[in-house]
Amino acid sequence: MRSSAWWCTATASASCRSRMRCASRARAPASRSIWSPLAEPVRLMAPPNSRSLAQIYTQAREISPDLSRERLGVSAAEKSRDLVHLNRYPDFGLALTNNRPRSDMIGPETWDLMVEVNIPLQQSSRRAQEREASYRLDAARQRVAAAEARLNGRLGEALAGFNASVDKARLLRDTLLPQARATLDSAQAGYESGRVNFNTLIEAERQILRTRLALLDAEVEASVRQAELEQLAGAPL
Repeated sequence: MRSSAWWCTATASASCRSRMRCASRARAPASRSIWSPLAEPVRLMAPPNSRSLAQIYTQAREISPDLSRERLGVSAAEKSRDLVHLNRYPDFGLALTNNRPRSDMIGPETWDLMVEVNIPLQQSSRRAQEREASYRLDAARQRVAAAEARLNGRLGEALAGFNASVDKARLLRDTLLPQARATLDSAQAGYESGRVNFNTLIEAERQILRTRLALLDAEVEASVRQAELEQLAGAPL
């Protein structure tokens, strides 16, 4: 029993040190002092319902911030092209000026009417501007296509990691953890009856602890992957 108490004390001490290291890493990005308190950890968010990559990609295409920015670039390039195409037609300008004198001795009040006509005679320059606007539009559309391809790849990678973490957590929770508990119960019964030694009981306790830690790691990894998916999609899943 003395060995069991020592092992429990050592485990608690290691857990406390690990908690302090995690708290220090959490304070660093926020530039908080090492003595500032942190909120108590809460339960991990439940994983969303099973969804395919096509469903998540459809949602991401509609509201993704990166894609929205690239689409705005396409809209700006289209408007610029339309303005360049307007240079094909003559441009008219009218101006009316009132020449009001400062005194009656200078002369009567007069009005000036100016008509300006801009005729596009430089066809080579205009065509070069149109080609430039067309190339800019094509480049903007290609950037949208490249952003969609990057988004699809990142979504696929994040979804694969999320599904793998969820499957791992399910295996640990539904299969390995019950087996570890059954092994611990068997070791306790055997130790009480004198059929197994104390080391076997301690090893069974260590095994169930390792299984619980592995389950927690898998659940944390699934939550991280879910956060990545929501960041890429631009909204909760």
